[in-house]
Amino acid sequence: MEYINEMPSADNPPIFGLHPNADLTCSLKDSISMINTMLDTQPKDGGGSGGKSKEEEVRDKIEKDLLP
Repeated sequence: MEYINEMPSADNPPIFGLHPNADLTCSLKDSISMINTMLDTQPKDGGGSGGKSKEEEVRDKIEKDLLP
């Protein structure tokens, strides 16, 4: 039990032969996926104002800020 408790809680990418930036890429992908899921589950308005919806505008802004 002591040996198991001393193990790190998160695996490092080099353990699996991956570049250290793989962790950053994975976190970025998970964040974008979570944000898209949250936006997709937002209630939709029935209005027909045209153009982009509020959710689409927020999604575009977040993607622009997060993606290089």
